Amino acid sequence: MQATVAIEEMSEVQKEICKVLRGKGSRENLAEEIADAKIMLEQISQIFNIKASVETWIDYKIAKLERELEKK
Repeated sequence: MQATVAIEEMSEVQKEICKVLRGKGSRENLAEEIADAKIMLEQISQIFNIKASVETWIDYKIAKLERELEKK
């Protein structure tokens, strides 16, 4: 059930991004939807027992982005 809710929350983030880009949404609503999605993704990480792996990937990808930005 939590996986379904996570998918729904991510869909709501997409919808809010589109609204903001069209000038019809609010940044505060977008922030709220992002918060909801992050909470659900954290729950999914715990349910599937992959929290440490997710953190490793986040660290790797942030470091990669930093290296790319330094090149520019």
